Amino acid sequence: NVLIQNNIFYNNQATYHIASAGAGGAIQVSEQATILHNTLVDNQAPNAMGGGLAVTSASAVVGITNTIVVSNTALSNSGIYNNGATSGSHNNLFNNSSNATLNATIAGSPRFADYAGDDFHLSANSTNVVDVALNAGVISDVDGQIRPFGLGYDVGADEFYDPALTCFARVNDGPLFTSIQSAIATVTQASDVVKVAGLCRDTD
Repeated sequence: NVLIQNNIFYNNQATYHIASAGAGGAIQVSEQATILHNTLVDNQAPNAMGGGLAVTSASAVVGITNTIVVSNTALSNSGIYNNGATSGSHNNLFNNSSNATLNATIAGSPRFADYAGDDFHLSANSTNVVDVALNAGVISDVDGQIRPFGLGYDVGADEFYDPALTCFARVNDGPLFTSIQSAIATVTQASDVVKVAGLCRDTD
């Protein structure tokens, strides 16, 4: 089982050759694979299907979860092309098409930090993809930052952190909070450990 996790695929192009027929601008899968927390943007398959992702084998079983697929182009099914068996949920598909069978698909732009400047981190405006992802057991993001930040996981390769924040606290290895008191509020047993980093000025 191939694992593809915490990657940003941007502006790749699949060229035609006999084996792949030019499908899958960013990712082409022909076997069992698990695709978690990736961001696929502006990839192309100009001669075939699946500008973002192409599942080309009828025997392939592919899980796709918590992945952003945006503005990819192809002859058809420009975001995701499926010729096998797909499953998964909580993916953000925007400005491209798909024939994959997926659940709880998220519509709308992910509102990247700076799309024009090729910065595909999430921003404070990424409200439709922040804190809404499925817990897939992925504990860090593309930058090595802890997942989840706050009460939920974010869709895509990046976990959004407000750059103005200086205080980080968590209980054991749980969600990360921006105040010590918020973390303490989640304590449930005497053996819980509150972990703190950064500069914190809680007043509670």
